[in-house]
Amino acid sequence: MTSVQVRKLAFQFAEENKIQHRFNRETKTAGVDWFNGFKAANRLSLRNPEATSVARLRGFNKVQLNLFLSLEVKEKYNFTPDRIYNADESGLSTVPMKLPKILTPKGQRRVAKIVSAERGRTTTLVCSMNAVGSYVPPYFVFARQRMKPELLNGCPPGSQATAQSSGWMTADSFLAYLKHFVRYAKPSVDDPVLLLVDNHSSHISLPGINFCREDGIILVGFPPHTTHKLQPLEVSFFGPLKTYYNQVCDAFLVNHPGVVISDRNIGPLFAEAYCKAATVSNAVKGFKACGIEPFNPLIFDDNDFAAARTTERDNSEEDFASPSPRKRKSTTTPLTIDIQSDSDEDFPLSIL
Repeated sequence: MTSVQVRKLAFQFAEENKIQHRFNRETKTAGVDWFNGFKAANRLSLRNPEATSVARLRGFNKVQLNLFLSLEVKEKYNFTPDRIYNADESGLSTVPMKLPKILTPKGQRRVAKIVSAERGRTTTLVCSMNAVGSYVPPYFVFARQRMKPELLNGCPPGSQATAQSSGWMTADSFLAYLKHFVRYAKPSVDDPVLLLVDNHSSHISLPGINFCREDGIILVGFPPHTTHKLQPLEVSFFGPLKTYYNQVCDAFLVNHPGVVISDRNIGPLFAEAYCKAATVSNAVKGFKACGIEPFNPLIFDDNDFAAARTTERDNSEEDFASPSPRKRKSTTTPLTIDIQSDSDEDFPLSIL
């Protein structure tokens, strides 16, 4: 609830229960002083929330969490922390997503700040880290028809890139990234690595699955709409990275008047932000906060599932409301690819 909603509710509660008060009867709200005292007495604070879709509210529930954390693949292969990786994509725009506050004379109602364009050009970034704080060099997908080597000038050492007309991740681009990943993670059939990814369509293709099986990558997908809680990169890495990147872009525009940020500038600007965000601490904390490493199935309490409970419905009501039960979709489960399965019946995905 916002502060205004709390103050209005306090007024209504006092009126309903005939409690003497000095609240404002014209606005029908409690005062700011009362609200500050209420916060202090109950150890509350005001924070900026993250926008969360209804799909994510429904997706992150105890059933899905228990299903994911009960995967036997970790115990089956006895993965050590240095063999547990998480890979994910994010977008880098030539226009900063968030501008910092600036000093202006009092009374000036509208303030402008220069950016490269009205709408930025987005480059897809793929990052991967393991549970001990090691990072695989970044991989870029530039929104271009042809790849030019100079686009990698100034990028973090070991970075690779490809060009794709839309700049989005595709099945072919992900296969190219897997080959890049293998060079640094060094998996093998005898000593495999666990790679956690989301269930984007580009991550699930027959060439990619066969490559994982042949090179010792156990690919496991997160349950749908749960990455905001279960994906280490999203929990602890991409947030600081975007903050540092926006700061670096803003500083570049301030120090280079009249110059716009293009694809050729992304490498050096990103490298400066990446060096600040890609720390051992951020990686270790991310895996720990998600309960993946060290393994902790009780990392989330009832408060974390409070939002999901608002979307629950009784099964009997759902059956009554559904005119054709045969069309009802089953619950989606995490996807696991087992590299040691040679049976024709296990083609080529095993649904746990």
